[in-house]
Amino acid sequence: MTLIILDHLRKDIANKRFATPADIKGTGGKVQNADVVILIERSGDQLKFSSYSKDWDRDVRFLLEVSPQGSSEPKIKYVDDLTDLGTESQKKAWESKLKVLDAMSFMEWVSTGQLVKPTGMSAQTIRNHLKTLVEEGEVEHNGESNKKSKYRRIKDKS
Repeated sequence: MTLIILDHLRKDIANKRFATPADIKGTGGKVQNADVVILIERSGDQLKFSSYSKDWDRDVRFLLEVSPQGSSEPKIKYVDDLTDLGTESQKKAWESKLKVLDAMSFMEWVSTGQLVKPTGMSAQTIRNHLKTLVEEGEVEHNGESNKKSKYRRIKDKS
């Protein structure tokens, strides 16, 4: 069965070189359950095409150029393979975020400080990941700020 979901990316990716599946708004179940995630980003007359799969050794990325309307050139043409750009850092960031998620319990509320030792990450890195995980619907926040902030992993509803 093929299922295609049209969605949009979060606004905070403007400074990133490439969007990743984690940048899809409400990512949680969509990306976890997908065999392949394809992202197409448009910037002026260029399209960045990125494809991610659990079963591939590496992601696939390439750049396309869209010809202006009325041009005699082909409407869309291949410009460059971007597969190797940023792959390692994005993979490490993705794995780092999953490490935070794995260190969390479904039933117990935890603070950022409680996740430092099991993950081996700084509190700031954990806070950044938790913010993303809350936006993706993987984690819930108790609504408190500063030292009273607690987080809990949300059970999969599927």
